[in-house]
Amino acid sequence: QLLRKEIERVGGFAFVRVASHDRVYVSTSYRADMSRDTLYTATADVPGFRQGWRDQEQAVIELRSLFIPGEGTRYLLDLLSRMSKDSGVTTKDNGVTQMVEAKTGVSLKQNVEINPRVKLQPFRTFLEVSQPESEYLLRVNEGGDIGLFEADGGVWKLEAKRNVRDYLSDKLSDLIKAEKVVVMM
Repeated sequence: QLLRKEIERVGGFAFVRVASHDRVYVSTSYRADMSRDTLYTATADVPGFRQGWRDQEQAVIELRSLFIPGEGTRYLLDLLSRMSKDSGVTTKDNGVTQMVEAKTGVSLKQNVEINPRVKLQPFRTFLEVSQPESEYLLRVNEGGDIGLFEADGGVWKLEAKRNVRDYLSDKLSDLIKAEKVVVMM
């Protein structure tokens, strides 16, 4: 809206550059000294997702608040609901000998094969555009902590940039056709 209102004041031409998955710059065309003025910078205000280890409760909270619901989040929430942290001692005493069994660690309430790669859509870019889906490596350690690690090599960032570029190209299509705005990555 700001660009639409001020396009004539900036010399009638502006560049909109999607610099990253969470940053867009609007600048003028060249000035006499071949420099440009940056008019605006838009930064995505998203919660972000931290890869790494978290306890089971934190994992559930993050899956419910930082991700778009989908098949991957349903799978992980179901898996987490079937996991329990065990620690206890069982004794068998027949009056002559005593056996003690100490149990600690994580167990599933039933045997389940864990899928090591899960597709998820965390909120990582501007909320107006589609959030890129990417693969995460799922790990569970002996203490019951859940590890989620990006497994797409950062390809999601390029997809996010394309999504932002496409959104801006659509919303500014009349200015693009009038050759007053160029949207680029």
